[in-house]
Amino acid sequence: MESIKENMQARELLGSTVERNVQYMNYFTKDMWTGLGNKRNYKELKKKWENVIDEYNTQFENIKTRLSVSTYEYFKQYSFHDSKLISLNVLDINNFDKSAKEDIKQPLGASLKISSGYSEDIYIIEYKNVIKLNIIYSNKNQLFDYFCDSLGVIGYDELTDKDGSYLKHEFLFSTGSTIELVCKEINAYRLEEKK
Repeated sequence: MESIKENMQARELLGSTVERNVQYMNYFTKDMWTGLGNKRNYKELKKKWENVIDEYNTQFENIKTRLSVSTYEYFKQYSFHDSKLISLNVLDINNFDKSAKEDIKQPLGASLKISSGYSEDIYIIEYKNVIKLNIIYSNKNQLFDYFCDSLGVIGYDELTDKDGSYLKHEFLFSTGSTIELVCKEINAYRLEEKK
């Protein structure tokens, strides 16, 4: 029993160390977001934000050919800022599609359902051939005291290249929580209202 307890303590310590040392979001970081309220360095921070936005947009144009035209246009036109995650679904295709003759090597698919922060619109993002799904959720280290419900609202998301072969989509929430998905293909669209 003692070795199980020691193992659990080691995992907890490793987990907290990993969480502290891993930098999520390459451009729109927690530090950048929380720094927005600093009026002393406003001009300096504003310039830094402008540079980060330019850098992000440049890298986004570099992955344009890896997205469908409609998904590319979607990400150029819409922002998830102040939106809320309704659901995250994960599908293991090998368990779902029993008609497949052999197992698929990258069987995971995922989808997010997001409600817009600015309208009644609902958005769907679908991920195919997911190789990594990482959720960091903690209600102990929130970025802002006034957002204390669940994950909070989405502050920023980044769609970037991962190793030249994959796409990485990350979300930073107002609670400091993050979601990271690495996959081969992403499709995004607005869910049409059913009348």
